[in-house]
Amino acid sequence: MWRKKLLLLGVLSLTVLSLGAMPAGSIAISAGTEGTDALPAVTNTSPAGTTGQDRAAVELVETEATPAVIDHLNVLTIGTTFENNDRRLDGLTVAIDVRSTDGTSVLHEKQSGVGVDAGDQQSVYWVWRIPQRVPQGDYVIGVDVLGAGGQTMDSNPRAASFTVAR
Repeated sequence: MWRKKLLLLGVLSLTVLSLGAMPAGSIAISAGTEGTDALPAVTNTSPAGTTGQDRAAVELVETEATPAVIDHLNVLTIGTTFENNDRRLDGLTVAIDVRSTDGTSVLHEKQSGVGVDAGDQQSVYWVWRIPQRVPQGDYVIGVDVLGAGGQTMDSNPRAASFTVAR
């Protein structure tokens, strides 16, 4: 009987080793009760409420700048959508930072007091008339979603791009 348990523990150990891609947490293996043929128990002791399918509480879904090529004094629309994978969230701030390819910030704006229900998506928009002072060239838009306490919930420094033609 001890050989059977030893063999079973060896198979379970190999199985546990092959599960290396599992999320943070640990696997506990306990042997069956002495004198019985009970199978060992395998328990995933990941932190409470977590699974291999877990996602961040807030995730940026999409950011778009339209039109993709724009002339000075025309209007650019920037829209970003994020998803709430958690409970109802209120008091969020969504911030954008428009930068030239050399890293120079030409526009930094934010919208505060944004709320979103659990499981829903929320879109936020900005409209910007491209001033003459903005040089021609390529620009990237960074987006940050901040919690009510100012903590970063999701961020993408290169969420979208556009080109100022003239």
